[in-house]
Amino acid sequence: MSTDMEIQDILWKPKTIAVYGMSTNPDKPSHYVPLFLQSHGFQIIPVNPGAETIAGCTCHAHLDDIEQRIDILQVFRSSEQVP
Repeated sequence: MSTDMEIQDILWKPKTIAVYGMSTNPDKPSHYVPLFLQSHGFQIIPVNPGAETIAGCTCHAHLDDIEQRIDILQVFRSSEQVP
């Protein structure tokens, strides 16, 4: 079982977050939530096969295309679309 301090360490130390399903639409949570995290020191990596860039970040079509270490995977897809 993790302590509260361990959980805080995991969630609040600057980490790299891959955002699976990040939207190009600024009105959607799948766009503005990752940007909020980015503004608080997290590095975001958008994963969206339909876009080349989102908010100045290079998009990747697939998770396997990301070469750097991913600490957190944030998923903005319905459960039916996630293997």
